[in-house]
Amino acid sequence: MFVGILATSHGAHYEFGIAQGLGKPSIIIKTPSIEESFIAQGTSNSFENVYTLKLKTEAEVEQALVTPEVRRFLRRFLPVTGE
Repeated sequence: MFVGILATSHGAHYEFGIAQGLGKPSIIIKTPSIEESFIAQGTSNSFENVYTLKLKTEAEVEQALVTPEVRRFLRRFLPVTGE
């Protein structure tokens, strides 16, 4: 599973690529204050195993990861508890 921001880090892109190649779920975090790469610009929720979180600030990340929408996405791949 990959959760991250695809900006300037080559490592994040590498990990995202591995997750995609293995069919693992990926959550891409996008915020206006961090310039995203051209790869991130091409990601969307239309991919079966990619969920894109579009947030106003990085401070929203923790709360966004436990929303019902993200839980529904993850439940397709992993056992999710703590409802």
